Amino acid sequence: TLTRDDPSLTLTSDEETGQLVLGGMGELHLEIAIDRLRSEFGLDCELGRVKVAYREAILNSLEYRDEFEVTVGAATYDGVITLRMNPHPEGLSAATKVEALRDPTGKQNKKSKDNNVKHKRIVVGSGDNTTMLTKDQEKALFNGIRAGINRGPKLGYPLQGVVVEIDNSQTFVSKDTPPSVLQGAAALAASKLTAKKGSEAVILEPVAFLRVVVPEQYVGAVISDLTSTQKRGEIHDVATDLSQKDRSVILAHAPLNSLVGYSSLLRSISRGEGTFSIEVNSYGIVSKEYIDK
Repeated sequence: TLTRDDPSLTLTSDEETGQLVLGGMGELHLEIAIDRLRSEFGLDCELGRVKVAYREAILNSLEYRDEFEVTVGAATYDGVITLRMNPHPEGLSAATKVEALRDPTGKQNKKSKDNNVKHKRIVVGSGDNTTMLTKDQEKALFNGIRAGINRGPKLGYPLQGVVVEIDNSQTFVSKDTPPSVLQGAAALAASKLTAKKGSEAVILEPVAFLRVVVPEQYVGAVISDLTSTQKRGEIHDVATDLSQKDRSVILAHAPLNSLVGYSSLLRSISRGEGTFSIEVNSYGIVSKEYIDK
């Protein structure tokens, strides 16, 4: 009802942070909306600072071979899962990719021009000891790996900016291994891979592109604030606004977490005459000094 009365308000659910996020045209706009929720609808709202979705990445190459043995009822299933992890060629902001490489037969895992596996069924093992996984087994293998890397080794944030490769020739699974067993074994192997000694794990934070428009007399104050140790921003350009000659446009990048509440701050710095827009377009490494704070 509130968003129907005021279409400029948005209400979204952030699955990562578990927050219900109310968006509007500024902090004053949101304060009025919250007051309406309390007075008109009788809702006791508990407000909190917007949470930022952090990530983790691993900067070096890792390899892990994990042997598993699982007993289900009267049956025992064993095997080996060998995984490699490398930094993503597209950088830290790229989504994590899970691949199956080095097909022992050279027949099932031929790749298309976009480097994606054409055939869903893959072959694991080597020599005379090979197994063509069923679709359910392959799905379980990949889902297990994704689950295993969903918690990074430092603070438990999801991993990104990495490529996880299944070494087909060094992975051995029997054809009667249940998908549930394979998925659990794969998740454990992937978790051990990320936690391996020597892993160069880092925390990543979303970085926003920022466009600030203010009268010329406030440019220095805005730049000084954005480049402070609290904001940790980087200025890319300062130019005259062609549509408003007495105003300047400041282009910068800054960690999203440092820009929470920036609307009120900019209003204070520019005496209500400044405007800004932000767009999250990348992730950057959080410095150890900032984490320690």
